[in-house]
Amino acid sequence: MSEESEKIKRLMELLAEEATWQGRLNGHRGQAEVAEREVKYWEERLEQTEDNVEEFIRRKWKRNLEKARARREYHLKQVTEAKEKLREIREEIDKIIGGEEE
Repeated sequence: MSEESEKIKRLMELLAEEATWQGRLNGHRGQAEVAEREVKYWEERLEQTEDNVEEFIRRKWKRNLEKARARREYHLKQVTEAKEKLREIREEIDKIIGGEEE
């Protein structure tokens, strides 16, 4: 009975961890999409204005573009990490559930 209760306890922990990582995945995925839209916005803005804007404004827009690209890369990296962690957690859940069925 204690072995079974340990499995149940571990399964509950894993399910809570899975929910946490699923939330992180969704959050980072959404933020990556927002950053992607921002990258496109600043690229279009810079392309449309060409030399029709003062240099200090252009530098600011280029900096905004760099920041948006960095945010996009960060969130995409976090999405990859969350997917990997979810895969590991789900494999462990499957092992626990599969072991109980035998």
